[in-house]
Amino acid sequence: KALKALAIAAICLVAQIPFADATNYYLSSSQGNDTNSGTSINAPWKSLYLVNQKSGSGSKFTAGDSILLKAGDAFDGPLKTGNNSGTSNSPIIFDSYGTGAKPIIYGDHPSITWSPVAGHSGVYSAIVLSGSLVERVYDTNGVIYNLLLRGTNTLDNWLNTFMPTNWGGIDTSTIYIRTPDGNPPPQMHLFEWATVVPTGDYYIVQNLDVRNGGLAIVPGGKGIIIRNNSIQDATSYGIYCGRGSTYCEIASNT
Repeated sequence: KALKALAIAAICLVAQIPFADATNYYLSSSQGNDTNSGTSINAPWKSLYLVNQKSGSGSKFTAGDSILLKAGDAFDGPLKTGNNSGTSNSPIIFDSYGTGAKPIIYGDHPSITWSPVAGHSGVYSAIVLSGSLVERVYDTNGVIYNLLLRGTNTLDNWLNTFMPTNWGGIDTSTIYIRTPDGNPPPQMHLFEWATVVPTGDYYIVQNLDVRNGGLAIVPGGKGIIIRNNSIQDATSYGIYCGRGSTYCEIASNT
């Protein structure tokens, strides 16, 4: 226990030290653009899509990098990094920058746009972020949609089987629904399996406001610190240190 406490204390101390080879990545939904470099406070990215994309590329996030969301802004999740690790001396950090309220990350895709699918009356589609894993679909009228798996069907044959309140596309970036009355959908809630998912070792997740997902924050690795975050309306656990997580410190979250 003493060794575990010392290891976590060491991570806390180094979290405030700038690292020579580290890069800050800035995101602002209000001022950013996804054609920006993202590495300057004056040229932030706009969407979390680029974080998810970079983490799965050949140029991953590395030890000491920080992913910083502008205070007062709101983002559609998820925020994920796939098998990108820091070190005990140089953790990867999820944090905010600027002044104001903690940046909000929504886990239910409130900003998506629905379009009618040609040739399929009452069926609508929407694009969600790369890396999304939607597991539940509701509308604001309280209607629960039922998942219909595609299997080996062609897209047209699959959509032909949709009944009112069916949805599909659980493991893709395109979600399909058929509305109860065939009219364009009202505001929908597409709940992610998890909203903030730092996958790898040695992360600090702090000063974020995570709302409306399934699991809010789900690390997958060792040496994880989760602190000073706000969590609202998770349909499952707020913070879940499973998935092989060890040496996970959780402090001062609400």
